[in-house]
Amino acid sequence: DIPVTKGTETGVRRTLTLKGFTGGHSGTEIICQRANTNVLMGRILMELNNEMSFFVTSISGGEKDNAIAKVGKLELLIQPSDAQTFTETIEKITATLKREYEVTDPDMQIVITEDNEEKETLVYHPSCTMKLMLALVHLPYGVVKMSNDIKGLVQTSLSLGIVETQEDSVRSVLSIRSSLESEKQLLADKIG
Repeated sequence: DIPVTKGTETGVRRTLTLKGFTGGHSGTEIICQRANTNVLMGRILMELNNEMSFFVTSISGGEKDNAIAKVGKLELLIQPSDAQTFTETIEKITATLKREYEVTDPDMQIVITEDNEEKETLVYHPSCTMKLMLALVHLPYGVVKMSNDIKGLVQTSLSLGIVETQEDSVRSVLSIRSSLESEKQLLADKIG
């Protein structure tokens, strides 16, 4: 859980919907290196942070803790003067991700929904947004170690299955798998 402090800001709303991703079981299909929408939302926040100011109002992604997240929704508040920068940045990110995942996630989409009515909205404090962004970007994801005994077998892996906005926090649920309990525990300790 990442604690979230909220306050009000005035601006226009933008909703990013991530859909069309392949997903799959986080045990058997983690080796396929498919995109995880929860991880990508962290990357989107990082790219936006490099270009402009914004506020997060809500984030959610994934459907099951043991699945590779294939859906996501990120709700943001921006200033009207940043609308063009926002759209251009998201288009650039989308093009980059489509190139990176053209084999594993050929139908991926990042859809922008605009609400251009300026209004006061409850948003995450910027320090909370920074913690959320850094957690999503830096949490390990995917295959951590392959088996030395059985060729082609994933020995240790993890997947960020669910991200959801709670009343005063953002909850992240990870699925950690390993055929060795010691490696599983080490990974849990690193994250915890």
